Amino acid sequence: MVEAPISPDFMLNDVVTLKENNFINKNCVMRTKDYFDLFFPFATNDEMSYTVTSGKVKIETNSDLQRMLNRTSLSNQLIYSSFYCEKIDWIIEYAKKMYKTFKKYVDLANNSINDYDEYRAREAINDYYFSGIPYKINMYGNTPEISWQPNSLKQALDMSFGFMLCSEKNPLKICKHCGKVFYAKNPKAEYDSSQCRNQANVYKSRNRNKAD
Repeated sequence: MVEAPISPDFMLNDVVTLKENNFINKNCVMRTKDYFDLFFPFATNDEMSYTVTSGKVKIETNSDLQRMLNRTSLSNQLIYSSFYCEKIDWIIEYAKKMYKTFKKYVDLANNSINDYDEYRAREAINDYYFSGIPYKINMYGNTPEISWQPNSLKQALDMSFGFMLCSEKNPLKICKHCGKVFYAKNPKAEYDSSQCRNQANVYKSRNRNKAD
């Protein structure tokens, strides 16, 4: 779930606490029922609701499809529900946040900012946080391997972004012409498309002609 509460057992409490600078609630605290309803805006109470009994959360539903998830984890019952929704505005804000974080990383790598902005850029990168991603250990051969088990698309994106950002051969780049982030198969690539490369070359040629 996007902007997941700090506590994984948030549904056991009357209120949820969100991390600072989240884009759902600026106060960082809201009623658990209100938070739950944000992700199931089109479901009736009969289709999707919950109860808390003896320290356990139970999803109440009259949907056969939803009942099929009852034997899975609570997290799976929520995010894989056919009633689950996320606002497009949240996804846009999330993408903007990732872009700003990556742009600050690029500025730091290129030494293109002053000391104060460098400090703020480092702080912004340090503050980039995503909820813990579960994993398991597999033994397919003689060496144990970590198998990541993201519970949502957001967790998968966070994990991929984190690994690529921290990799020595980071495949993410910013196009020198249009400014979009792209996945560079060629480590020497400077543009996200042949169109951007051609347009950039045209502008360079025009600038040279003006200088002459």
